[in-house]
Amino acid sequence: MRPFVIALVLALAILAGIAAQGAKAPAAPVNINRASLLELMQLPGVGPSRAEAIVQHRNQHPFRRTADLLRIKGLGRRTFTRLKPFVTVADSAPPATTSAPEPTAPSP
Repeated sequence: MRPFVIALVLALAILAGIAAQGAKAPAAPVNINRASLLELMQLPGVGPSRAEAIVQHRNQHPFRRTADLLRIKGLGRRTFTRLKPFVTVADSAPPATTSAPEPTAPSP
């Protein structure tokens, strides 16, 4: 039984490595303050546990800049350097208009 378990774990690790090599980066930057676990797992070097750590951290301390990812235990400079081109903390809401509304003519 034990050799079977070891072989199974080894096979899964190999498959995970192949899948990670073939994974494509997201087409658009991922907002780390709003992304789901699945969206975060599309980032290079981010699996289920790291995605969960990002969500746990942002629930307590929303990210103000991408470098705040370095505060997450286990996420170092090398991983951050790989993630940086693919993440953002920008607000995705449309910008508010700054002009005053046009005046309306008074009713006669």
